[in-house]
Amino acid sequence: MHGIEQRLEPTVPMQGEIQVPKELSLPCTLHAALERLKSSQLAKELFGHEFIEGYVASKSLELTSFFDEITPWERRVLAAQV
Repeated sequence: MHGIEQRLEPTVPMQGEIQVPKELSLPCTLHAALERLKSSQLAKELFGHEFIEGYVASKSLELTSFFDEITPWERRVLAAQV
């Protein structure tokens, strides 16, 4: 919708060997996605600064909690090495 509302013109189609610019590639981790979302001016304009800050804080807490969890694989494999 942003592109339509702002009347943005599409770029020239890419051909041949394509090297995707970093700003167009998708983040590979949740941490990287949250960092990109946190720095996105467009996201803040569309959803509001307070929503983005709250969402990023909430998901960051979930991510920290996830990494603090000891998985069954870690118990089985890594504990055997101690």
